[in-house]
Amino acid sequence: MEVVSSLRKDYEIDVVASRAPVAQFVSSEELARELAERLGRCDYDYVVVPGLIRGSTRVIEEVLGCRVFKGSRYAGDIPTVLELLEEGLELSHEVPADDLYRERFLRSLEESLRSLSASKVPAFRLRGVDVYVDPPPIL
Repeated sequence: MEVVSSLRKDYEIDVVASRAPVAQFVSSEELARELAERLGRCDYDYVVVPGLIRGSTRVIEEVLGCRVFKGSRYAGDIPTVLELLEEGLELSHEVPADDLYRERFLRSLEESLRSLSASKVPAFRLRGVDVYVDPPPIL
């Protein structure tokens, strides 16, 4: 929910939290039943489910009556998934988006790390080495 609320673009997004505690323990059939119960039929352009669910999203697509794809494994990658969709790239029913577009996700991660590192200001320098109160991540 937090990742979606921080998006820059004006997407119309509904977040439905599954009752399952961990996505990788949920099958596509179980998720299809839960979403049908909670949403009924849908009128969304896309439904993007966690990339870690077991099975094909075609099962969910048949139940909901709209396009359903596997997103990334991690919620923090949702902005990259939305960029892919916006560019017209297709996601998969079987393969998580971060596997399908690995290079894209790696570039996005590198950019985020560079931006985070650049935003950090050292508290002081000691013998030519920057010392941080809240250091950037180690690469």
